Amino acid sequence: MNSQVKKMLENTYIVFCDKFKDNKKAWDSFLEFIVADQKPMLIWQLNHKFEWLLKDASLIKTLDDMYRPEILKSDYYDHLGNLYFEKVIKIDKTDKKTPYLVSDKIVETMGNNSLEKKCKLVNILDPAVGTGRLLMAVYKRCPNGSLFGVDNDINLIRIALANFLIHDIPGHLLYADMNRYEIDISKENGKYNWQFANQWNSQQDKLKPVETILSSTKY
Repeated sequence: MNSQVKKMLENTYIVFCDKFKDNKKAWDSFLEFIVADQKPMLIWQLNHKFEWLLKDASLIKTLDDMYRPEILKSDYYDHLGNLYFEKVIKIDKTDKKTPYLVSDKIVETMGNNSLEKKCKLVNILDPAVGTGRLLMAVYKRCPNGSLFGVDNDINLIRIALANFLIHDIPGHLLYADMNRYEIDISKENGKYNWQFANQWNSQQDKLKPVETILSSTKY
């Protein structure tokens, strides 16, 4: 982890906090700013066109002086995930619904052990992808694999999408509750649902449900 990148992102996020006076609003705008810089076409998925930025010449100058996308891209690490968990959300370890960040050691171990030494063309699914750090490790080991990630927390999916854009990782990230919506790509509903991957806003109202297997038992 490059401390220069960490510091740059922290300082940039503080600028957004000063602008919006609200951690959640600041984070959303901060992440959208980074994603739009990486993939300008994604702006059309947002609910705004950065009017708040274009009207503030002082803020534009501050961000232009501070934000360095080239050094962010140079360090292959989930800096955004770390920043989100350190500065934005409050962790309650007693609440099972509270998201958590997988440690670097676990990511390294799972990334190394989940694949054969000679990686072949395979589909790799992370059903609780979070900020995407495990799939980032897998991609580094297996760049020819097809990566799929699912999570029911749209904030985490957005961070994962940002990480994939920053580091040019091809993959499919879907915001969905896998207990309700089909994610098995071998099934018709699953194939249909994956077309809504890599979307900034929720598409859950368009997803098809888990396909149930009808029992042949006679009653």
